[in-house]
Formats: sequence, structure tokens, C-alpha cells
Amino acid sequence: MPVYRVDPMWGQSCSAYHVQYRFADAALEQISAIQDNIEQEFPGLRRVPLTAIHMTVLTLLHPEGGREADEVWGRHRAQWADGVANASASTAPFRLTLDTVAAFDAAIVLMTRQCGALQALREMLVRKLSLPGTAGVPRIAHTSLFRYADIAAAGEDRLRAVARTEALDVEVADILLVRETRYPSLDIEMLRRFRLSG
Repeated sequence: MPVYRVDPMWGQSCSAYHVQYRFADAALEQISAIQDNIEQEFPGLRRVPLTAIHMTVLTLLHPEGGREADEVWGRHRAQWADGVANASASTAPFRLTLDTVAAFDAAIVLMTRQCGALQALREMLVRKLSLPGTAGVPRIAHTSLFRYADIAAAGEDRLRAVARTEALDVEVADILLVRETRYPSLDIEMLRRFRLSG
């Protein structure tokens, strides 16, 4: 079992850079309904607002990097933007079914492990961008629904019961390059949108 923890960065200013997918309005309505159901059963959670709901394709520079991330971004922005553009042009739109709610160490997420097309896009991005300090790519597709507000909300016995099956079907047809300014993506600057057109 994971060791559940309260994320100390919630709501803090930061500077981080990501490639993200943002959900369409219909999908956000479904996500909100899932959040409503969980919140009724498990009070005390910190709900991720719909304006912050996203799926990370790849993190380029992490929030823990501080303002140094802006300096690194300044040196690589043109190369990285071109790399994302090239990967997007080589990737056809694809579908995902987020089918499982699970409690991870710092968040309750809606996820799937069946994400081969997303993994292929992530691996292509890693190759094209040559990111500093990249240790690998996520092995799941997920969006965070809640963080834990306090230790009581992160009790192990309590969170085992959160697991359930859902079925949110989405089409990933475009991706965004964003700068995150308040964690976890509570505030972002959208830098560029890329259409998948392979």
C-alpha cells in the first residue's frame, strides 16, 4: 500500500512547464459528477477545481525547480516548442477510456493503464526534446480529482474504499504547452496549442 501524504505545495506559486491535455466540457461534466459522488462519501478531501483538471502528457520542468525553471525554459523554448510541434504532426488523434478511480500517495485519480498511443507520444517527445534530468515517463494516463487536505483525510483504511470503476471516453486531438504558475495547475499560462495530425 502507498504511504499517503498531504501535498505541501497545494496553492503555492511556482514556475513549471508541461505538455498537457485539457478535457472538453462534456468530459468535465462527467468528471465533476464523479467528484461529487466521492466527496459525499469521503469528506475532508481537497477537490481539484474543473479549471485545473488536466492530464499530463509530459512534464518538461518540475514545480520543485523554482524560478530556475524559467531560465532553463528561456534557453530551450524554441527547440522544445519545435519538438512538440514535430511530435504532434507525427501523431494521429487517439482515444482513451479512463476507467478506474484509485487512491495514490498524494491524490485520488481517475486513470487507465491502457494508454499505448499516449505512451508512444510521450516517448517521442522525450526523444525529440532531450530534456535535462528526465528519468522516464509516466506509465498511466490519469487526471487528479482530489488531494488530501490533512492526515485524517489520507487514512489508509478510508482510502482503500475509494477504488471504483468508471468509464470516461475521451479523444485526444490536441495538446497544450503550458507554464504552471500555481500548483497543481490551479493557474496556468497557455503558451501554445498543437493539433495532432499524423
